Amino acid sequence: MLRIRDEQLARLREAANQSERDELAGMILRRLREDAPELMKRETEERQRLIVDDVLDAARRLGVSAAEHMLNWCYIRFLTGLSFYDMEQFKDVLEHPFLHPDARARHIVLSFFSNEMQRRRR
Repeated sequence: MLRIRDEQLARLREAANQSERDELAGMILRRLREDAPELMKRETEERQRLIVDDVLDAARRLGVSAAEHMLNWCYIRFLTGLSFYDMEQFKDVLEHPFLHPDARARHIVLSFFSNEMQRRRR
């Protein structure tokens, strides 16, 4: 009978997680390059990947699982240059005890786009 040791299973899980993460990062980069080419041209491809990785690390750390929110967080990060998910000003939302992590992420996204719309109307 074939037996898989725990460490083999752990390495398999890690490889699967890394593959999924690489696929997500690739999807995010493709979408941003298609939808916001001028914004993305500000950074080298290497720097773009580093920024996306930073956002994905923050999302994982904060429990965010929705790809849509991660995509929007990446857009916000490229547009503003701010690591808002590490800033004190957003701590109340991102660590709110009664909101699901994806609800927290959505709140940040909606707040940002609402502010952007108001700013553009002026």
